[in-house]
Amino acid sequence: MNTKTNIQPPESLVKMSKQLETLKQNIDEGFRAFHTMFPALSDAEDRFWDILKFYRKIVIENIGKSYKNAPEEFFRQTICERADGSTESGYSYTEALAFVNAYHVCKDRLYKPLFGVVTDRGDDSYGDLIDSFPLLGRKLYEQAMKKQISNVDDIVLETAKTALDKKLALYVLHGENYNGMGLNDAAQKYFPSYVRNLEDAEERAEKRVEKQESSLSFV
Repeated sequence: MNTKTNIQPPESLVKMSKQLETLKQNIDEGFRAFHTMFPALSDAEDRFWDILKFYRKIVIENIGKSYKNAPEEFFRQTICERADGSTESGYSYTEALAFVNAYHVCKDRLYKPLFGVVTDRGDDSYGDLIDSFPLLGRKLYEQAMKKQISNVDDIVLETAKTALDKKLALYVLHGENYNGMGLNDAAQKYFPSYVRNLEDAEERAEKRVEKQESSLSFV
């Protein structure tokens, strides 16, 4: 008995699939254009390091899981609003974008000052270290930038005894963590939610105005 079938999807489904793909491409292009509008936070600003502490806490909670988890949770909390309109994180989606831009600037700046210090790693392993190094905090970052670190592993593990989570220290020193890529991907993933939130906020504002105008008409 021949059980082979030649079932074709309905034309309407094929058309919808093509429309969905076009829509996704438009959203991705819109995100890229939107992302470039935001300058990076300065690594000299307390605000950058405050947000980094928040992100680092999420990273620690997600060590051992997919590299996507921490970045996605970081951006999810910029979208989820409380009743008063504030976000769970205390920072906005756009401020998170500025943070991501700054994170890339910070890690890229570390390549040169640490290059002569880290001699026991290949190119990929060195890139992995640089990708996560900003998570170690402002003090170690500034020491690295001033070339005040002679042995990365020793100073990170020593600092972990008092000022860092040991799991984080090992995560930075030995992990393939893809923080930079993960943050970019998460920002793009939550961009449509950010846009919908803006539309919802505008709709709520219009309804408040209509309600106020309606109440005034009875005065």
